[in-house]
Amino acid sequence: MLDVKQKYWKDRRKYWLSMGIQSELGREENLLSLSELLQLKQKSTSIFDPVLCEVMYRWFTGEGDTIFDPFAGGSVRGIVASKTNRNYIGTDIREEQVLSNIEQSKQLCDNYIPEWICSDALDWNGGEYDFLFTCPPYYSLEVYSELETDLSTMTDEQFEKTYDAILTKHLTQLRNNRFCAIVIGDTRDDKGMYRKFTSKTIDIFEKNGCGLYNDLILLQEPATAAMRAFKYMNSSRKIAKCHQNVLVFVKGDPKLATERLKQFED
Repeated sequence: MLDVKQKYWKDRRKYWLSMGIQSELGREENLLSLSELLQLKQKSTSIFDPVLCEVMYRWFTGEGDTIFDPFAGGSVRGIVASKTNRNYIGTDIREEQVLSNIEQSKQLCDNYIPEWICSDALDWNGGEYDFLFTCPPYYSLEVYSELETDLSTMTDEQFEKTYDAILTKHLTQLRNNRFCAIVIGDTRDDKGMYRKFTSKTIDIFEKNGCGLYNDLILLQEPATAAMRAFKYMNSSRKIAKCHQNVLVFVKGDPKLATERLKQFED
């Protein structure tokens, strides 16, 4: 269980952000379409946690490894990779996002310069890599652009078909005896039912030879959950959700995948 509310986590996040990482740049404000009141309570555009990046990289990759990210979004996953001596390649379909990320990396990265490519992940053909780490759009929870190939603009059926195709394509390029991880949060459909995004994602990885190895719970700041919980309960009996899943898979032999990594000291 990873608890972002703990002081040690917050202190580490401050350390990373003090470097000048601005992962929100290159995106519109208020992608979550929050009211003015709710914007006072929480961020209106989701920002990926640099501490989570660091944890995943240090636990499941080695220095010099190459990380591939098919849904790159903001700069944080690439910059943290650079600062921990990892190579990073990320694809994103929005040119303004890619250019913003590159500009930040010029200011913050000296070695292991992250590479962002403006491309649909389904069209891009890269070489082999050591770790897939990503956080995909959560259906249409945040709409990032009006591009037809943007998953966040698609119907549920189109989203799931394209999402499956992207992961399937790039998991074949993951080297054997390696880990891979994805951050997933489920969302509700128009009828209020959960889409089962987590279980659908597990199915995609497993059919491509990657077994589910760890399931971590990322406990998030409750933010507006307390405000939403009362309304949800009275109107629909929905429970406010304050966590995401961090799914870690292994391709090949987990023992061999572990042996190639640095051992931790007590």
